[in-house]
Amino acid sequence: MKAQILSISFSLLLTIFLYEPVMAGKKDFSLYFEQDLNGIISIRVKASYYVKTGDTDSRKAAEFATQFWNKQSGEFKLRIGDKNSDFEYTIYFDLGVVEVGDPAAEMRKDKTGAANATTSDGSSNSFMVVDDSYLGKSAGKTFGCNSIKIKQGMKYDPQVGAHEIGHTLLIEHAGTFSLSVMANGATGSNFVLSKDVRQIIVAAFNTPTLNRITVHGLPASPVSKTDMKIYCNTKKKSSRGYLKSLANVE
Repeated sequence: MKAQILSISFSLLLTIFLYEPVMAGKKDFSLYFEQDLNGIISIRVKASYYVKTGDTDSRKAAEFATQFWNKQSGEFKLRIGDKNSDFEYTIYFDLGVVEVGDPAAEMRKDKTGAANATTSDGSSNSFMVVDDSYLGKSAGKTFGCNSIKIKQGMKYDPQVGAHEIGHTLLIEHAGTFSLSVMANGATGSNFVLSKDVRQIIVAAFNTPTLNRITVHGLPASPVSKTDMKIYCNTKKKSSRGYLKSLANVE
């Protein structure tokens, strides 16, 4: 299956980066614009999820959920530019699970730029499996866009953990019948829509005042700084708008 193409005005990306830099604060993930030795350009979505050392349930559940997103790597592309010149960036997910003694304390060190922070780019979150009574009717919940709680009984559900991680990437709820992993409610859906991935990229540049994201590297492309439009060229999408997750395995 061909990678889906997402389209965004390049000038918006560069202008926001240059004139409204993301400051230290409640960051949840980082974007890295990269180029390999073969000249292939890509965007890497990086985030870390802290679990308490020795908490096997939380570690395994977090690994299960992050694997869902990591297996979407290469399935989406971002097209940046205008009618005269554009570049395509393959999107990769680099979500990891890290055991630490005190997840909350490590997050604070990361987000305040402490010299001894475990994660130094502001991309840390926490992930915890809790007793089923803790969240009431909710199967899982993300607090402050960076602290995930999942019910014990839903820790290996194919949607719940991945859905909450989506919130740490600043993806909002999709419709109940959208088939998206971000569907509102525990529907069992485990697809990723192109618009879900688009929200990650747009959030990094269109809402810098959230102070939740760091951006590393700059896209190399001709720029018109006066063009501030953002667009999604749906005609260039190479599929019907969703991909079945590769993570739905026993």
